[in-house]
Formats: sequence, structure tokens, C-alpha cells
Amino acid sequence: MKLYSNISFYISRYCFMTIFLVVGVIIGMIFMFDIIELIHRTNHRTDIKFLTILEMALFKLPQIVQVILPFAVMIGTIMLFWKMNRNNELIIIRTIGVSVWEILTPIIITVITIGIINITAFNPLATKFYKFYEKLQDQLQLHNIKTGAFFDKNGIWLRENHDYEQVVIHINDVCKEDLNKVDGSLNLKEISVYVLDPNGNFKYDIEAKSGSLDNGIFHLTNVCFLKPGSAVEKIHTYDLTTKLTFKNIHNIFSSLDTISLWEFPGIINFFENSGFSAHRQNIYFQNLLSSPLLLIGMALFASVFSLKPDLGSGGLFIRLITCIIFGLIFYLLSKLVYALGESTIIPVVMVAWFPAVIINLISLSFLFHFEDG
Repeated sequence: MKLYSNISFYISRYCFMTIFLVVGVIIGMIFMFDIIELIHRTNHRTDIKFLTILEMALFKLPQIVQVILPFAVMIGTIMLFWKMNRNNELIIIRTIGVSVWEILTPIIITVITIGIINITAFNPLATKFYKFYEKLQDQLQLHNIKTGAFFDKNGIWLRENHDYEQVVIHINDVCKEDLNKVDGSLNLKEISVYVLDPNGNFKYDIEAKSGSLDNGIFHLTNVCFLKPGSAVEKIHTYDLTTKLTFKNIHNIFSSLDTISLWEFPGIINFFENSGFSAHRQNIYFQNLLSSPLLLIGMALFASVFSLKPDLGSGGLFIRLITCIIFGLIFYLLSKLVYALGESTIIPVVMVAWFPAVIINLISLSFLFHFEDG
């Protein structure tokens, strides 16, 4: 029992080290490409310093880690077994009576621990840094549309830059209306508009009981103007020009990388109560929840190709390359399923959990054949 505990600890520790190493190498490469891409986007801007570009690339990195983590687990597991095969450690462990399942157990425990930490602790951190990245992009006017959005359980925050003003809009409640219209319109309730100067200093506040967004104009009703040092001015209607449209807002809503796991239930509830479809938010949320299971599947999938030693020349290398190729094919197929799910062709639960379940079942069937067949 003590011998197996030592073996399990060794496998678990080395599994974590290889995954961490792979993540470091991949994000290092992506970080360099991101810096090059940002330099290319800002080469006409003399006011943007290299330190700012470096800061933006760093803020984006945690979000990238979540994207590459399944591949890092797969490649890390391959590296683990390649090292154990090269040093004949795997043969020795099997000779003393340790089964495949006993070898895989510490790997599964390590991977599921990484997965749970990723979605519960690292994901909120990554989304927070990605908000900083989006905020910097907006401040430097690197977006094609100079708008930003933030959602919480109390409503929607929108931001856009005008020529000499910054406008921050808070909408407490939103209702969809007449979706068959070509342009689309939104009915709004309890709207607050905060107007700031270019330096971010408060100028005045507009409060409206209700309103609508139609063709790039906020039509506000029951409006109060609040200006420092002036009496409250009340008017029945007021039109506020905006770069936002019905389509723009839906595009903004589609950016889910700034929402953490813990925020999704409130966001989904807000969308459903406001009359919006929360289908895409539900898919993203369920996809996050299924990610630890997907990591287990990637580790088992890598084990199928790298666990059994091959004494033939180059045999192990060929299997490892084959594993990576099939992993990429699986990734592309999972993205296809995700796209079909976004178009409501496939139910949410199937979109999020089906790829993870399938890769686990396929891997387990091969491993059962390898161990007991």
C-alpha cells in the first residue's frame, strides 16, 4: 500500500509538472504573437507606449490559458508516459502488479483538481483581467465600435466615446419588442445616462423612467437633468444620439469572456426576465461546468496512444503524432457541435456535455481493451 502511494504521488506530481510546463511554453509563444499583433494594430499611434502593449498582452493571457488547457493536459499526459517509457519506469511499475487503472487514477485526480480550480478560482481571475484588456482597448480606441458593456444582476452598463464626451449608460430593465422588424427596437426602463468629459470628470446626469432604442437614438421619457450647481430640470421627452443599435447590443451581448462562472446564473436570470434569449449564455455556462470532465477525457485519450510501450523503432513517436492529430480533429468537431448549438439545432446540455462524455467513453473502451482484452 505504501509503495503504491509513493508511485501515485510520483505520477501525480510529474503529471502536474508536465501540464504546467506545456501551458508555460504555449502561452509564451502566444504572448509573443499577441505583442506582434498589437504592435501591428498600433503602429500608426505614437501615443501608445510599448509598456501599454505589454500590459494588454498580459491581461489577455489568463483567458488564453483556459482555451489551451485541454491541449496542455493531452500533451502533458503524453510527455509523462513518454518519459516513463523512456526510463522503463512504466514497465517496472506494470511488472510489480500495478494495473492501468491504478496508474491512471492519480492522473485523473490531478486533472480533475486542475479543472475544478480552473473554473472556480482561475476563471473569475481570467475574466477580471480580460475586462481590463477590453477596457484598455476601449480607452485606446482600438475597437471597431467605440462601445463597451458590463452586465450584472442589477442591469446593463454600456459605455461609448463621443467626440468630446464619454457617455456611461445604465439600463435597469430591458424588454424585446417587435423582433420581426428589420432594424429592431428595444423598450427600456429606469435609464441613467452619466456624461463625462474626455478626462473622466463628471459633467451631468440624465435620469429617465422609460425609453427606447431605435435606429441609433435613445428616445427617453419622463426625463430629469441633474447638473452640478443647477436645479433639477424636468422634461417629458429627450432624444439622445448613440452609436449603439439593436444589432450592436446583440453583438456586445455575445462577448461572454468577461463573465465568470459565478456571475452566469444571475446574468442568465436577468436575460430571461428581460425577455432576451439566454441560449448562448446557457451554452457557455454549461461548457464551463463540463470542462473538468473534458480534461479527464483528454488525459485518457492521450493515455490510449502513449500508455502501451512500443519496442519498434519510431513506433511511440508515430502514436504520439497520431494522438495530436486526432485531438485536433476532435477539437474541430466540438467547435462544430458548439456552432450548431448556438443556432439552437442541438439542445444546450448535449452541446456542452456530449463532446466530453464521448471522448471519455471512446478512451475508456480502448483502455478496457488494452488492459482486459
